[in-house]
Amino acid sequence: MRFLLILVILFFFIGCKSEAELTLERGIQYYEWAIESNGSNVDKAVIEFKQVVRLLSDKLPNISRNEVMILSKAHHNLAVCYLKKEWLDAAEQEARNAFKLMPIEENKATLSVVILERKNKN
Repeated sequence: MRFLLILVILFFFIGCKSEAELTLERGIQYYEWAIESNGSNVDKAVIEFKQVVRLLSDKLPNISRNEVMILSKAHHNLAVCYLKKEWLDAAEQEARNAFKLMPIEENKATLSVVILERKNKN
């Protein structure tokens, strides 16, 4: 019986997602709901993504690779939200932050879109 209890407790701790991961997922869900409803009110998503940035930025530079990926995704998602709100300066800064953390194609593409949008607005 004791072995089973230890196994359950171990499984619980290994299987749990961090607060940052859950907050990121909640932000993604809020964004999807905003797009489905009217496409403009992404404020709840922005709040969640900013919370992820706050949670993980406090731990820099001592964060795991997984946490770097989560932080990069939060910056990326903020860039997308800000682009949706046409806050192009903030969108560019967040896209640059995402790319700096994780120089992957998705972050590069988002940064390119933001820069192109800024050129078209000027």
